Amino acid sequence: MIKNSKGFTQTDIMVAVVAIIFFTTLIVALMTNVKVQSTKLKGKLLANIYLTEALENVGILQYDDVTEENKNLIFPKMTDVFTPQLSISKLTDEDNTKDEDVIKKVEVKITYQIGNKTYEETAQRLKVKE
Repeated sequence: MIKNSKGFTQTDIMVAVVAIIFFTTLIVALMTNVKVQSTKLKGKLLANIYLTEALENVGILQYDDVTEENKNLIFPKMTDVFTPQLSISKLTDEDNTKDEDVIKKVEVKITYQIGNKTYEETAQRLKVKE
């Protein structure tokens, strides 16, 4: 005997709805992941731009002006998301026979937060007295 097919059964409709829900959930999850990754990359990119600018400013400043008190001369204007930190230490020779102040090690650290996770970018540069 041949069945007469005049429409969709309830099972056909349920299978179609489940398939649509599954693929919609998958697409939303992928889009969310792409958005999170692009936000992380944008934060890292901006932090590295700020680091590069700060290190270039260290190179431009005179040796005696490279101090933690002159932090505002070293760091560029940043958005509130980024928190800059500066650490400057004097390097001496290994056997400590000379106590000359001719080389400074400048460490620049920028901390930023995306969502509830904190990220950090760090760079260092030597500044030599001319």
